[in-house]
Amino acid sequence: MNAGEKASAVGQKLKKSGPFKIKKSDPVRLSALILGKATEAEQKMAEQVLKAMQSWLKRQKVPLAAGGLDIIPAGSSPEELSTIMRKQKFGSEDAVLIFGTKTVQRMSSELYDLAKFNCLMTGASSQAPRHTASQWFDLTKADLWNEASGSFRFAIDVCGAGMLAKLGHVPWALDPSPWMSAGTARQVAVVGYDVCHMQRKGIYNHIAAGLRVSSEDDSSAMSHVSFTMQRVQAETVQEVALKNMIPEHFARGKVVVIHRDGRFTRDEVSTLKKYQESLENTGFVLLEVVKHADGTPRIYNGDKSPAEGTMMILSESEVILASSKQLWQGTANPLNVRVKETFGDISGFDMENFAWAKTVFDLSYLHHGSLAKRPRLPVTTHFADRLAGIYANAGREHEIQMELTDGSQQFWL
Repeated sequence: MNAGEKASAVGQKLKKSGPFKIKKSDPVRLSALILGKATEAEQKMAEQVLKAMQSWLKRQKVPLAAGGLDIIPAGSSPEELSTIMRKQKFGSEDAVLIFGTKTVQRMSSELYDLAKFNCLMTGASSQAPRHTASQWFDLTKADLWNEASGSFRFAIDVCGAGMLAKLGHVPWALDPSPWMSAGTARQVAVVGYDVCHMQRKGIYNHIAAGLRVSSEDDSSAMSHVSFTMQRVQAETVQEVALKNMIPEHFARGKVVVIHRDGRFTRDEVSTLKKYQESLENTGFVLLEVVKHADGTPRIYNGDKSPAEGTMMILSESEVILASSKQLWQGTANPLNVRVKETFGDISGFDMENFAWAKTVFDLSYLHHGSLAKRPRLPVTTHFADRLAGIYANAGREHEIQMELTDGSQQFWL
């Protein structure tokens, strides 16, 4: 896909041509849970959604296991939900639709997090690194999940694309050729990372999370998304953690663009320079992607937000980038993107035409969780932040199990 395409265009391409890649897998068992006491209307909507999702996945050539489409009552409390999920023995071959009703609306956020975490834990093991995929549906939004609604089909398209990514498939990929000089044969890869500081049970957790985006097989399109999560001592990400985020097999021979959420520390820059020097024919481009920075100016189009992708050039190494769509109220807070350093061989990467800034904007369109809502940040730092929070909340007792999960399943969507 091209970063400038509208959401509706991406949706139509999915319908017409199918996803970028459906990876070989065992048949998926589609299941459903409903939380709280459902009204007749809510029960009907859940049945419509389950049937529509089954049809959507079949059209995309996802192998589905034979079986009924029963919707299992899952209680109204975290304890009941956990008990039901254990009883169902969901595993690596499962995809679970979880329906929230009006009776659990006040605690939907807590139940959502619990359901996602249980699915992540249930299917992961050293023998079967895949985990249970899940998708949440809020049935209080009748304008979306009533089949008679004009938004129903588009909402199913959105959730279906997200489920493809959670199952490890690739709904769409990104063409990085606009970042490269004409005729270059070099590959480019992007890594984003963030450090999260959270207090859990009276103890501060410092978690570094990274998200990698690259091509795979013989394709030049960027379609492979993987992640890493690990504990660090403070804001600085140490050498061993940085090498886990940017492993040698991933980086060697490529131009690697590194998105740092916030500022690189001095030690990180020094470590990355030394690491790059150990890799032949490899270049690093270090970018700082800063949001909500003091002193960052706004960009306007008259009295409105500018078109997404508008960029104010401060120097050859720093821009103010408007990556948001038009807001209903107010104006979008842009990003301050700055080249901190470049190390090694970055030939072929079009620095003069601000390819480094394009990576930030273009990767905000690789968000498989929604066709319509683009995050203001690139997926690299946007989801690195989310991953760090998930890891911190999981607790030490679950860390190893989380690390065993299949890196191609985008469970964080």
